[in-house]
Amino acid sequence: MVKAIALDIESTIFNKGNVYDYRNKCCYIGLYNGDTYDLFDIEYSDHSYKRELSEVQSILDSYDTLVGFNIKFDLGYLRRYRIDFSNHSIHDCQLVDFILGCQSTPYPSLDGVASKYNLGVKLNMVANDYWDKGIDTIDVPKDILEKYLCQDLFLTWEIYLKQLEEIGQ
Repeated sequence: MVKAIALDIESTIFNKGNVYDYRNKCCYIGLYNGDTYDLFDIEYSDHSYKRELSEVQSILDSYDTLVGFNIKFDLGYLRRYRIDFSNHSIHDCQLVDFILGCQSTPYPSLDGVASKYNLGVKLNMVANDYWDKGIDTIDVPKDILEKYLCQDLFLTWEIYLKQLEEIGQ
């Protein structure tokens, strides 16, 4: 049986959070296995984050598959922070939806795919109340950012389960 874990990263927003723009930093790494949320403050607060990265690596090492939505974004940050995922399979819910949808929607959104499966919606308050107003991620209150991250992880995980059903696994 495959052991999978959902992954999502919240980063600062320069150049749309582009991992290759070194003004950006990883604020949070979120992990969810269907039961437990693990949220790691990487550079949201001003502290050493070496222990957090070690914990992330340890948790990921106990799973076979990393699940994400547009996961190339998240994997870019993992690589930048030297998290090794070379022995993992990758399930990108965005790419799977594109394929299952006969390639009719090139960039499906997390919200759109979650709605398709009647799973609920993203908590868009971070985008609407902060990012759209030019307020960076590190200036979003911690409780709001963590709630937002947990909902994204939940939706990603639930989409993954629906997609496994759809493809017969």
